[in-house]
Amino acid sequence: MIEYHNVQANDRIAGLGAETEFFTLPVAKRVKEKYIVLDIEPKMLKLLKENAESEQSKNITYIQSDLDDLELVGAQVNKVIISHVLHEVRALIKR
Repeated sequence: MIEYHNVQANDRIAGLGAETEFFTLPVAKRVKEKYIVLDIEPKMLKLLKENAESEQSKNITYIQSDLDDLELVGAQVNKVIISHVLHEVRALIKR
């Protein structure tokens, strides 16, 4: 998946969803820049942080945020990875 999306060392990535096995940790190891991970669930962020520490991934920034109002103030990213988050979306169509 990382190769398919052409993840490069200089990419600045935001990850929506704090899963650990498929994208977050492998991508964090690939990029030199900060990898910003947002998740609404603090337990998922805690689990990710524990796994990242055991993998010695130190370039991850953890942000608790919902998908309706992403807390990316001042962040500049060139790629976004969205994983395991549709169950958190309240309404796919806003009125």
